[in-house]
Amino acid sequence: MDWAIITVLYLFGLFFFRLLGGFRAAAAAIERWGRESSDRRSGTVSPSSG
Repeated sequence: MDWAIITVLYLFGLFFFRLLGGFRAAAAAIERWGRESSDRRSGTVSPSSG
């Protein structure tokens, strides 16, 4: 019975992740965060940050 619950929760997690945009959206968000945090550390503002 435990394996069934784990499987359902795993599939729900995959579906929810897909609903939020998937791997491409996650990668783009991490890339934006990395650029913005490095810009703040160096004291410069990138043209893409507006």
